[in-house]
Amino acid sequence: VSLHPQAMLIHKAQVIFCQDVPLFQSARGMRTVNRWRSIRMGGSVPDSDTRRMISTFIGPTDPLWRAVLERTAHDIYHLPEYVTLCGRHENGQPLAFYSEAGEAACLIPLLARRMPPHLEAPQAWCDLVSPYGYSAPLFTHPGDGEGVARFLGSFCAAADELGACSVLLRLHPLLKVQ
Repeated sequence: VSLHPQAMLIHKAQVIFCQDVPLFQSARGMRTVNRWRSIRMGGSVPDSDTRRMISTFIGPTDPLWRAVLERTAHDIYHLPEYVTLCGRHENGQPLAFYSEAGEAACLIPLLARRMPPHLEAPQAWCDLVSPYGYSAPLFTHPGDGEGVARFLGSFCAAADELGACSVLLRLHPLLKVQ
């Protein structure tokens, strides 16, 4: 974890909110999008196993979001419409982390929010937070502790690549996560 010299305990972040502007800048250069539904920043994330893991951030209109919901126990807090509504209320951009490895998949509904101006952080910085309520990470195979750990490791790598300076994930009191 590399820290910005002017930010106490804030990890580097390069997220820029869309509307025909650059989305984020990484060591590999600037990427641009026109709408959140066109976000596909993942690709292959190396896994300690021989299996390939695909990880990406998706928008609320991406069919992958609904595909995971069809395969998991979930609540209203996981619906893309709910995340979009929360995004309007909480001034955040709705998105989700999506990852798959073989038959298993993971979905983490999120909001990307700008950093408060009083922090004097670069304008492009943001944090990732689960929407209000119990929108915990969803796993199609929650009993596979090693798989869940790989998905969460992939999420950390993708959030780092995206440039998130902080992440807050709320858990669900009734849904099982190992």
